[in-house]
Amino acid sequence: MKSLTIFLYFIWISKAFEPVLFDLSPYGNQFQPADSIELLAAFHNISSVLRCTLICYKNIQCLTFDYDVNSQQCRLFEGSADTGALISSSATTKVGWVVLNHLLYNFYNFTSDKCTNDRFLYSDNVSGLCQCVIHTFWNGSICVNQRYSNQGCINDNWCRTDLNLTCVSSMCTDAANSPTTQLLNTTQTSQLTSMHTTQILATTDSYTTDNPQCVFLSSTSNTLLYILNPNSSIYPVYTCYAYTWIATGPSATLSFFFRHDPGGWMIDDVTVYHNSTQLIVNGGFETGNLSAWSLTGTCNLNYGQVYYGSTYAKSGNWYYYDRCAGAGNGDTLSQTFNTVAGDTYYVSFWLTNYDCCNTTEIANITLM
Repeated sequence: MKSLTIFLYFIWISKAFEPVLFDLSPYGNQFQPADSIELLAAFHNISSVLRCTLICYKNIQCLTFDYDVNSQQCRLFEGSADTGALISSSATTKVGWVVLNHLLYNFYNFTSDKCTNDRFLYSDNVSGLCQCVIHTFWNGSICVNQRYSNQGCINDNWCRTDLNLTCVSSMCTDAANSPTTQLLNTTQTSQLTSMHTTQILATTDSYTTDNPQCVFLSSTSNTLLYILNPNSSIYPVYTCYAYTWIATGPSATLSFFFRHDPGGWMIDDVTVYHNSTQLIVNGGFETGNLSAWSLTGTCNLNYGQVYYGSTYAKSGNWYYYDRCAGAGNGDTLSQTFNTVAGDTYYVSFWLTNYDCCNTTEIANITLM
């Protein structure tokens, strides 16, 4: 396969980064990871493939990305290109990947202390042993991706530890010999959705480091998220909730049910992606109204509305704010879109809670 190589060599005042090579496929390719859990994040409004490359470079877990010129979507994956597949796609999409070599052992650990073993030799002739980045392992020469169920291994480090896989009889497996694709249980889901990881960004992009990064979770339920009477909030910072979801019919409806006594729920930047196509219309409410959305409910006072104010919006100038209150009341904001049964969809939205932790606060987000 013909490819274009991008050579990145960043020198910062505080530390030097190792030179890193990226290969780029021709247009017409999209990356399909070995498992959907390998999707790190999906960024939008990225103006070029070079910016997408920079974002991948700055994310210590990113080994592969794909970029679509039309939608300006940049997706980052922790899986290396050889663990997944390049599949045919639109003529506006291409794939990029890190060319793995032993120098990455240093690159992965640019913030770590000096190492303690002779396995790797630094360029300054100080020898040491570093740690591979999360979900990779040292195979004797480079850091490569941990493996899934029924794939060969030598020890437990070779297997996806986050999926509870161990090396048994030279094969990665769990206690029940479950399939390769493992779903997070309810406890893990609640733990992950409450995490707020710092978004790692290229210096040329308009993101801020105090915003949490999207962590995609697999969902097999119609209920994506249910919050009842939370005991804390990070308002005015929004939390990203993101899910992979498999369609079961020709259409689906994404619904947000809100009730809040006496504060309100705020939501912004709602997306549903099928491949590189964004299916939600007016997901950032930048029309200044609820066009393309349906609002139903029992609140005649303090019902949900679109509000103006860049200080309170996740991005842009507009956001949705719902203050529906009172026993038995609630608002439902929803939008329906076409789907293909069996296909995977990437759902994300940003939510925050104003005046948290009162008598009754409910947020129920469903997709069915």
